[in-house]
Amino acid sequence: MTTPTPQQRVHGALLGLAAGDALGATLEFMPPEEIRRRHGVHTEITGGGAFGWRPGQGTDDTDLTIAVARAYADGYQLGAVTEHFLRWYRGRPRDIGGMTAASLGRIADGEEPLAAGAAATAAARGGGAGAGAGNGSLMRALPTGLARSHPDRCAREAAEISAVTHADPRCVHACVAYTAIVSALVEGTPVPEALQAGRRHHRCHHRRPPRRPRRRPGRAHPLGAAAGIRPGDQRARPGAARPAQPPPQRGAATGMTSDSARERDSFVWTDPDTGLLDQIGRPAAR
Repeated sequence: MTTPTPQQRVHGALLGLAAGDALGATLEFMPPEEIRRRHGVHTEITGGGAFGWRPGQGTDDTDLTIAVARAYADGYQLGAVTEHFLRWYRGRPRDIGGMTAASLGRIADGEEPLAAGAAATAAARGGGAGAGAGNGSLMRALPTGLARSHPDRCAREAAEISAVTHADPRCVHACVAYTAIVSALVEGTPVPEALQAGRRHHRCHHRRPPRRPRRRPGRAHPLGAAAGIRPGDQRARPGAARPAQPPPQRGAATGMTSDSARERDSFVWTDPDTGLLDQIGRPAAR
């Protein structure tokens, strides 16, 4: 058996998420007892469920994962992620989590994304213990781990994408740990070591916010004016330049070479033969 390339692992991860989501859509919101009574062991993609899905149709998990992936395919900016979220939100999706709906509603009304996420999180926490820490950002976090090999950059972007709708530290730390694991697995890191990478980056992020790359002469700060983003304003301005790429480094979590890091951090998500994101997120299946 040949060893999969990183790009093949990326394609497999996206397809696996979409297939698993379509399989599980039938059982969404069912308690275990009802699943066993009605389906036994559920192994076929049959659709139905709480929202009457067609067989093979994805839920908001797939939709929002593809939204994040498209933002990376275009050249990552947090404003681009938000625009893809809003395009999906304005299409009146049949399945949307409460905190995601609350935050995107505020953003649609003109509030800046991170402020909207913080407000939605604070409002949800009023619901009692455990409220405000749903899994709505974790379910869409996969693309960051697939696209980013540099550990600090992966952590920073995972954290800020989570905070657009789910700013509770438990949500943010979960996304940071998960994407670190994914990033390591894409490089072929054995599972036990990938899990250690997730624990390590969770601990680092828990102690302090991920460190931003230093400015270099002639090189715009990734979250600075050249990206169309000012402190306190996470929306990209029309026509703004894309964020600068940080210098390639050896990945602390994976031990990859600088060439491998450069290839991952400027990753081409689709190729002319597959159009993978279009296939997974095709409008006809929505």
